[in-house]
Amino acid sequence: MLNFKKSLKLILVAGLLVLGCLTLGKNPAATSAASAENFLLAWTTNSFVPDEFAGRALPTRGSYVKVVALPTKKLSANPDALYYRWLLDGNVMGWASGVGKSSFRFKVTKWTNDTHTIESQILNGAEGQIVFSRTLNLTVVAPSITLKEPSNDYAISDTYSLRTGRDLLLTATPFFFHAQSLADLNFAWKIDDQQLASPDEKNLNKLLIQIPAGELNEGFVKDLLLAVVHKTDELQQISVNLRLKIQ
Repeated sequence: MLNFKKSLKLILVAGLLVLGCLTLGKNPAATSAASAENFLLAWTTNSFVPDEFAGRALPTRGSYVKVVALPTKKLSANPDALYYRWLLDGNVMGWASGVGKSSFRFKVTKWTNDTHTIESQILNGAEGQIVFSRTLNLTVVAPSITLKEPSNDYAISDTYSLRTGRDLLLTATPFFFHAQSLADLNFAWKIDDQQLASPDEKNLNKLLIQIPAGELNEGFVKDLLLAVVHKTDELQQISVNLRLKIQ
């Protein structure tokens, strides 16, 4: 009977030791700090938008996206001491994971209307339990372009009417190319398939159309085409057509 009691005590002690080891293996501060209510995922991309654009740059093929796991309130643990793991389209990005790595940057490789899925996880150790997980889906957009004249805040589309004796200055503004500036893009203007050359090779995104003065017996139509192509990535391009009604 005595030996049984000793054995029982040994079993209980061993059980407590195992439980203690399991408890020490966790990080209670990380567990309490990392919850769905305490973090959000914020993202930015470096696709091209004009300086005056009040909206948000959107991810396009070839651009880079940065995703950050941001605490929404003061945490019980230092966010830089937490272990972050990042997944892109279901694949663990080992090089981007680790203690304090609360941000992840990747290059957009998918095509227009496809989606990149980014998942952020916080663990209570490099091999520990996941105590936070959130997923972000980003849809890839195509480049776009607008045509405007200085006297109008609204973009011109489809058809534009103008009278003889008037000049029309058009400015092409590109959006969402993986470009740093307009210098990364080629602008090709055509009217009725006739290539228009810039006289000074500057401000290639601008076109001045001069309509001679005079009386017309009947109006006529000219077709204007602008093609914008990335200089080092011809797969990234956009074109716009404008019908000019001369009266």
